Amino acid sequence: MISAPRVTVSAAVTFGEFDPVPPAAEGALAEVGRGNALLALDNAQQYLFATADGTPWHRYDLPDDSDILNCGGYLDKLLKYRDPALAEHLRSKGVSKASFEDGSFPLLASRSPQLDLLLHRLLVALAGERPGRRVRLFDLGCTVAEHFDLLDIMLRATSDGRLKAPELLDYCGLDISALVLAAARFLHGDLDPRHFRLLLGEGSDFDAGDQRFDLSLSVGVIHNLRDPVGGTERMIGFSDVATVLACWACASEQGIWLTSHHAAPIYVFGREDLVRLRGAAQGRELLVADFIPEAQSSQQRHFAGLSQEAMDSLGCYHLVITDRLDLFPDLARLSL
Repeated sequence: MISAPRVTVSAAVTFGEFDPVPPAAEGALAEVGRGNALLALDNAQQYLFATADGTPWHRYDLPDDSDILNCGGYLDKLLKYRDPALAEHLRSKGVSKASFEDGSFPLLASRSPQLDLLLHRLLVALAGERPGRRVRLFDLGCTVAEHFDLLDIMLRATSDGRLKAPELLDYCGLDISALVLAAARFLHGDLDPRHFRLLLGEGSDFDAGDQRFDLSLSVGVIHNLRDPVGGTERMIGFSDVATVLACWACASEQGIWLTSHHAAPIYVFGREDLVRLRGAAQGRELLVADFIPEAQSSQQRHFAGLSQEAMDSLGCYHLVITDRLDLFPDLARLSL
């Protein structure tokens, strides 16, 4: 019989916040002057263990792959949408801004569901005006098609089950990640593929051809496109009734390229870009449902090295681009 030595390890572990990025006050990427400095940005996903004085002691590297991170994050959101308690909450409290923000389900108060509230208003109206016709919805950056699920729950809750997304929607989702599309297909395997289509591609390259959509949606993905403004213009152009957007904008005339802490380039629209979108809308209005200053965003310090002054000039519009003003009497036109 072989006996192994017994080892006892005793240590006190204290968890605390550790900021691995440059302080926002330093403003490494703020436009405070011109120079020839070169910034090298490295991105890592890891647990970092440090001694009491802050000296790194051990690190544990995590998968650093945007496909994996996005798939996991949006899968978690979709599973929360499928919670029967959430459906019961909407049936009993109704589908409204109040029921989304009463604290029962904090996820509903976040940006993506707030945009789905606007889409729901359009879907109910079109279903009533065009009985028997499907509503063609284009979802740019669809990930695991979580919008389809929440819209289905909302439609059922407000119609006593008469309206259902699988029967009402002709859904087309586009994403650049094959992994999230595979997850979306797996999670919606019971749907008719003729009315639940998932396409692999980059939004700037998407060519709708002769195909038209009634509605289109993008929750910030327009800012990650190779051609952010051009891609958005094309989406507005092939949408006949409305386009719903989360659109980040700055106070300057021209847009600016920034870098996120995920090392991804992000384009923030300027006033000139918003004017271009209004031109693409061809007489439709840019209606503002909400404006969230970046300083109040749920993802604080999202942009690498941005000073507080520069941060204060950024914000996110929740926009509905449409001529159906009768459906949005509570929204104001975007002033440009």
